[in-house]
Amino acid sequence: MAFKELVLPLEALGPPAQFLATGYYTDPTGQRYYYDATTGQWYRCSGFLLIPLQVAALAWSYKPWTGASLGNLNIGDSIRVTASFKYQGPAMTRNIRLSIFHYAKGTTPTGDMNEAGGANNTQQLTFGPYTTPTVVTAQAVLTIGSDCAGDDLGVYAKFTDVLTGFIYEQNCTYGFYGIGTVVPAAGVFSEFTISKVEKA
Repeated sequence: MAFKELVLPLEALGPPAQFLATGYYTDPTGQRYYYDATTGQWYRCSGFLLIPLQVAALAWSYKPWTGASLGNLNIGDSIRVTASFKYQGPAMTRNIRLSIFHYAKGTTPTGDMNEAGGANNTQQLTFGPYTTPTVVTAQAVLTIGSDCAGDDLGVYAKFTDVLTGFIYEQNCTYGFYGIGTVVPAAGVFSEFTISKVEKA
């Protein structure tokens, strides 16, 4: 089976100063936090306890896909998605998620991202050190599931270990819609034959 391929630009990752070393930090209100740079996890300090923080959900913005459409796709087809960004700074490891989402055919997606079941991939990506802006890529092969039947598809990428909020084209892409359409599932007949003849 041949793969169909999409390439997503994540653009510049932002100034190196936004990536912090492992250690304790204090916000303007005096609240102390601990950041573990190896996992990208933030913790709120409460006495001697470290309480893990969750990243707030991203309110998605959508843009039409300007690359070539993949046309009609079938359930079970695979799509190779490549995300890229530029980075300058020390070596680091980040978690990046590449995903397909689906929405009603002929409409424009709005609101929450409706990820296609199983059509996503989160991976650890290690890059740097780079003294000049250098292109870094992440790639995943995603398979279209039955929950997408009859729907239009889109694609996005984001870093999953972001605490301070998502910024388009720095740590996430827009939700690019209009990459293709999944044809409705249909029954498939095969091995149609006469299996037996006998006197009744």
